[in-house]
Amino acid sequence: MGPARGGARRVRRRRPARGERGAGGGAGLSSSAALEVATALALDGLYGLGPARPELARLAQRAENAFVGVPCGIMDQMASACCTEGHVLHLDTRDLSWRQIPFDPAAWGLRLLVVDTGVKHEVGDGEYARRREGCEAAARALGVRALRDIAYEELDAALARLPGPGARALVRHVVGENHRVEQVAALLDAGDPRLVGPLLTAGHASLRDDFAVSCAELDLVVAAACGAGALGGPDDGRGLRGLGGRPGRGSGRGGGGEGGAGRLRGRRAPGAADLRRARLRPVDPDNITSFPDRSPPQYRTQSSP
Repeated sequence: MGPARGGARRVRRRRPARGERGAGGGAGLSSSAALEVATALALDGLYGLGPARPELARLAQRAENAFVGVPCGIMDQMASACCTEGHVLHLDTRDLSWRQIPFDPAAWGLRLLVVDTGVKHEVGDGEYARRREGCEAAARALGVRALRDIAYEELDAALARLPGPGARALVRHVVGENHRVEQVAALLDAGDPRLVGPLLTAGHASLRDDFAVSCAELDLVVAAACGAGALGGPDDGRGLRGLGGRPGRGSGRGGGGEGGAGRLRGRRAPGAADLRRARLRPVDPDNITSFPDRSPPQYRTQSSP
């Protein structure tokens, strides 16, 4: 216990360097997964346990599932364990096959912006679990192991077999998002990230309208960024988190970030009624036809030059 207490004291005593600012707890950069993976790597360094990175990610996921009680998947843990600089991770969470896709936005005059909306999230509040249960119920209704087993070309036929708008919304989001992932991977493989923007914006709209996990602050950031010239982008945290990420034009310090901030300041801030309407609302997994509806704001996307 002595070394552990000493390490904790060192962490507590550390102060941010001048100009350093973290996103804060609950901001949505998968801090729990990062902490789990970092702890596992530290233990491996101490004791030479030697697990492969995917196995290490599975152990971290098990800690969150069994100890914390959140029925999360393994994407965040795999990202923390396996991502490498200058790449994005293309991951199949069923068999944990993965590959690195080169990603260099600066080579195309782009910057990847991360915007902290200040919204806190709480994955353990049950909303994540309710959506997962709703997806599993829809998969059972369609007679498939998981919604990923529905081909995008078969989506319309699958939606017609479901009992109500809530189930259809969940299925439409999952199948559509999987299709968008494959499209983004193909575009990045082709070497031009500029064409990815509209797909990212479509993903945000799906998360907002069908999965109902956005909020007014995130919607405002996406609308302002796209209006200021960003190529597109979703809220990185799907509303259950508080960060938004999007590719923006610009070179040098500030770049697209300063333009986006200026446009954001010039727009009406969401009022209390807006925030109440946009917050997550409970979902009953036994009655997924009552999934909440959304009235989406309109976003403008900018095509690549």
